[in-house]
Amino acid sequence: CSQVAFSRKTAFIAINRADGEQWSAQVFTGLPAGLYCDVSVSDNTTICPTVLVNEDGFASILVPEMAFVAIHQGCKAENASERPDIVDWTTPVVAVVAVFAAAFIYVELSSHRRSQESS
Repeated sequence: CSQVAFSRKTAFIAINRADGEQWSAQVFTGLPAGLYCDVSVSDNTTICPTVLVNEDGFASILVPEMAFVAIHQGCKAENASERPDIVDWTTPVVAVVAVFAAAFIYVELSSHRRSQESS
């Protein structure tokens, strides 16, 4: 599987490892309703790309090829009434939150281990 998404109480991450294919999905984040910063790109709450979580905890995401989206309760976007609810995730990843990086590394290592076992 080239896409995976999961949440851990106060945070959510979606990883797309598909080469040449973006991932669009409606996903359950487990987070309270609100407009969150995609901290994989920026944690600047006034200009960050955003993800809108609805009252049921679901969000529409668009993850570019070989990239990820990460949100957490500690980084809600400012000026929520003036911001778009879905972002075109075409900006490059410039910041990584350690816990999400660790999850990505785990996925990479698992994939590498499986490929070596099949050799």
